[in-house]
Amino acid sequence: MDYANMASDALEARRQEIAAESTEDRTLEELTSLEAEMRAITDELETRKAAEEERKRLAESIATNTKIEPTNEVEPEIRKESNNMEIRNSKEYIKAFADYVVTGKDAELRALITENVENWTVAVPSFVDDIVRTAYESNGIISRIRKSEFKGNLKVNYERSAQNATKHEEGGAAVSAENLSLGIVNLVPYSYKKWVQVSDEALDMRGEEFLRYIYDEISYRIFKTIGDDLISQIVTPATGSPAIATGSSNALAAVLTGRGLISEEADGDAVVILNRTTWAAIESARLAANYAFDPFYGMPVIMSSAVADNKVIVGSLSRGAQLNLPSGLDIKMKLDELTMATQDMNRVIGRLYAAIGVVAPNAFAVVTIGAAGGGNS
Repeated sequence: MDYANMASDALEARRQEIAAESTEDRTLEELTSLEAEMRAITDELETRKAAEEERKRLAESIATNTKIEPTNEVEPEIRKESNNMEIRNSKEYIKAFADYVVTGKDAELRALITENVENWTVAVPSFVDDIVRTAYESNGIISRIRKSEFKGNLKVNYERSAQNATKHEEGGAAVSAENLSLGIVNLVPYSYKKWVQVSDEALDMRGEEFLRYIYDEISYRIFKTIGDDLISQIVTPATGSPAIATGSSNALAAVLTGRGLISEEADGDAVVILNRTTWAAIESARLAANYAFDPFYGMPVIMSSAVADNKVIVGSLSRGAQLNLPSGLDIKMKLDELTMATQDMNRVIGRLYAAIGVVAPNAFAVVTIGAAGGGNS
């Protein structure tokens, strides 16, 4: 019987009937059946009662604008996750995590987590996760790139050349097959590493200050290096990689020339990437010519020391590049106490497994400044 769709008063009435029937002369089989039905009805009524009490409790909290903790009967998985999050941010866990970075041993961390987990992975304190994500999001190049987390090598297909759709009239000649040429980019992950020197005294400090110091510096440098790697691939593309448009121009027309060379798909969210010296040269040329217009045409400008003084890159980072992180934004730390031991110094080495590359043709243009006019090189 479907008790879930029966009204509560009907369930109560049926429970009274069962109680009366059980006093009559019944066989063992009949009594067993009545007992099972009674238990099912009782469970349903108790479930409804608990749900009603929870509804009233939540309504009261909303009306009085007060924060209440969930009951033991409601959302145990959320409560467990909340408990573990609190533990991850406790002083004890932060100290244990710092010890883990130094010693590589996670037994203390395991003991602090309240639930048993399969395929154990070390959970970082929230502020460490925030440091890494802030370094990722504040990098003008990396934050705009499409990200994936596929394990191992990632092959990305792209169109070398393709035709538009054909307008076909009813009864007209058959539409010819598309002449499509495809290419493949193989994104192979590498270990991007950065190490910092830490004195014996700083190492003994452990705790939150120690973690903030090493994660701040290492996260920033690793993401900068990955961004610089992409710049290198754009300026000096490897054989068989997607095409990079090139041109030459004077300073004032450099961005305009680059924008004219990139594909239609890349134009929608194009950015300008150059170093500060080149940016100053373009602005100086504008002032000298007494021009009131914006030489960057409203496009976001990203400063990068990886771009040479006489180069300007125009293109779409979101469409033209991809970053694959097989292990996510998980920067692994390792301590080297031996290399600099005679100087009472230690090396903390951070490593992020990542692959980055250009994945679309003519998504970027590299313009060389110095020629009198524009054009393809």
